[in-house]
Amino acid sequence: ERKLPAKQTGRPSTFSQEIADKVCQHIANGGYATDTQRFGLPSITTINKWANEIPAFAAAYARAREARAR
Repeated sequence: ERKLPAKQTGRPSTFSQEIADKVCQHIANGGYATDTQRFGLPSITTINKWANEIPAFAAAYARAREARAR
């Protein structure tokens, strides 16, 4: 039995510092990652992927979440 390779769905996400800054601004201003797509920003899946793969974004995202909590 032959298995086909897993199909990727959606567009590949390319990290952009400009978009990452907008995501962090959205979060710091009280928004949530689950509603970013409503504002033309990447999905929560993409945000989590960036946070796992890009340490500088992970740090900025964590700071934004802390700012939202204040």
